[in-house]
Amino acid sequence: MLLGPLEGPLKTLIEVLLDLHIDIRHVETDLAKHALQDSPPAALIVDVDSIPEIEAVIEELARLNKRTGQHIPLGFVADKDDINTRVKAVRAGGDAFFAPPFDPAAINEKLQNLLNTAPAQSYRVLVVEDDLSQAKFATSILGQAGFQTESVTEPMATLDAIRQFSPDLIVMDIYMPEINGIELTSVVREYNEYASIPIVFLSGEQDTDKQVDALSVGGDDFITKPIRPKQLITVVKNRLRRSQPQHLIRKRPSFHKFLTKNQFIERISAMLSIDPMHVQSTAVLMFAPNHQDHHREQLEDDGYEQLMIELARTAEQPLGEKDALARIDQDRMAILARRKSSNEIYDLAARLHETISAHEFQVRHTDRPVTLGIGLAFSGEVKDDANSLLRRAQIALQHALQKGDSLTVPFDDSFEQQATNTMANNVAPTEEDVPHTIRQCLAKDSFVVLYQPMLDLHERGNEIFDIQLRLPAPNGKLLNLRDIRKDAEKAQLQNAIDRWVLSHALDILKQMRATTNNARVFVSQFSSSALDYDYPKWLAEQLRERHMVGTGLVLDFRLSGLSHDLKAARANSLALHEMDIQVCLSQFPEKPAAFKVLRYVHGDYIRISKRLLKADRDTIKLITSEAHRARAKVIVSQIDNARSIDLHWSSGADFLQGNFIQPPMDNMDYDFSQVVI
Repeated sequence: MLLGPLEGPLKTLIEVLLDLHIDIRHVETDLAKHALQDSPPAALIVDVDSIPEIEAVIEELARLNKRTGQHIPLGFVADKDDINTRVKAVRAGGDAFFAPPFDPAAINEKLQNLLNTAPAQSYRVLVVEDDLSQAKFATSILGQAGFQTESVTEPMATLDAIRQFSPDLIVMDIYMPEINGIELTSVVREYNEYASIPIVFLSGEQDTDKQVDALSVGGDDFITKPIRPKQLITVVKNRLRRSQPQHLIRKRPSFHKFLTKNQFIERISAMLSIDPMHVQSTAVLMFAPNHQDHHREQLEDDGYEQLMIELARTAEQPLGEKDALARIDQDRMAILARRKSSNEIYDLAARLHETISAHEFQVRHTDRPVTLGIGLAFSGEVKDDANSLLRRAQIALQHALQKGDSLTVPFDDSFEQQATNTMANNVAPTEEDVPHTIRQCLAKDSFVVLYQPMLDLHERGNEIFDIQLRLPAPNGKLLNLRDIRKDAEKAQLQNAIDRWVLSHALDILKQMRATTNNARVFVSQFSSSALDYDYPKWLAEQLRERHMVGTGLVLDFRLSGLSHDLKAARANSLALHEMDIQVCLSQFPEKPAAFKVLRYVHGDYIRISKRLLKADRDTIKLITSEAHRARAKVIVSQIDNARSIDLHWSSGADFLQGNFIQPPMDNMDYDFSQVVI
């Protein structure tokens, strides 16, 4: 149901919804209250400018939610996206906010998330509080809001209560006898099956450092006592809403809630981080139907997609509650599983084969037998990261599909030489040759490009990504620039690499500008490019070919590499600035000489060196202040915990980046509007 004038942003949104084939009903404001009573909608969307006129409607919506126990989401639409408008929508009780640009895919995803939000009474909240009166207070308030509640007043009995009650969220006091809340949270997080349960700390602790300590061990929110009932309900609801995708994945209600590739990579990273010693066996099982070309030729695109959807629904049957299933691309799917031993992983693969082979696939009213090829990659075989684990599974799947039907093939080191042969068109080097692989990637445009968001701590609305190049090695690993730097420089390939990734970055920046004026991309370059007098000329030509200016492009050079020819570095920096391209100096130390170089070359940003991440607050403040005096902004990369965020945010840093915030992704689907630091 939509309320508001049939013009402006509501009109635009209606056009998008119609294109998405979503049933809509526009109701006049004075008739909305009766329309809600007669035929409650799946969601209500209102023009934000109509808020003063619909107070009675919002009150009726609240009564309807309470009476039926069903939550009807309330969304607001506006013609601008600024903090004041969003606050206006939040204060009116909004669950979602829509503003230009009205991207159909983003709107569809947001609506799906809204419409699949479970009612409050389906959520179970466990209150861990040694004070009986405080425990009764919290459970009573949450119970009246429709949650199922249980309390534990003996902290040592918490694990038993979690097993019996299976909470969706835990409210945890900090100061308790025998074991405090921080220690207890650390214990809970040691259990894989409880790792995703949100934990909200409730305490009278006012010390910020203590609060950060609580969050750093796995807490999700911190509420200080005394707390008002409405505040407690709001925090719990918001935390459950933010954890909703994981909640839905555990329950597996329907195909459209399976993980995307990006979400799958995040899940792999999270699972690897909670079992660094590989106590259990963790693996990615990538699978695809045998004879894909035959299926696609007979069924055509629509029929083939129907087959893949049915395949996904069938594949979830043998999975455990904590397993994750994702659609990787049009032809492949993947499962992330953790078991006590590798034998149990192989058992899962066998059951997957059996389930698919026994299923009667009905596509276009005909039975179609389907078998699978499965590629297995276990963590711990090489230095783990999510992308390399996924790539090893992909290589193993290729072997499974090539060797026959219904095969499971684990990744093996012997695949390394075969992969090298394929990349080299069957002319392989005599040993592992990074320069050779680089040349192949340059020739075939087969580098992997990842995107990591950077958070602007002072200005909202900026969409900033660090573009990162990866070299797909024959053993399935993705090598970063640091891994290949020496080999590339020795083979004099660094300029070719720089120009390849920079051409890609310009294309990405142009696409981003089509939807936002606040786009910015950072691109790491070899220091030799900063000293090459032909580099600005080449870059100017690239901009002309794309009918672009340099606004939004930031080139990142290692500070130490500029010392070979500071005069050339300065000249090139000035030439880049004339094109409105900015310069960042990375691996920046606290030494006075570094700031002299920064001023001399007119750097716009510094990226502080890794060793300074653990420096004391005074040192960080001194570096930040000196950089700001030089009119440069400060970037802190490699943020890997909440303590680092607190340290650098409070020390005046301008941008934060790191895997704790968001690991590098193979797409740019990151919602900057939802970031709260």
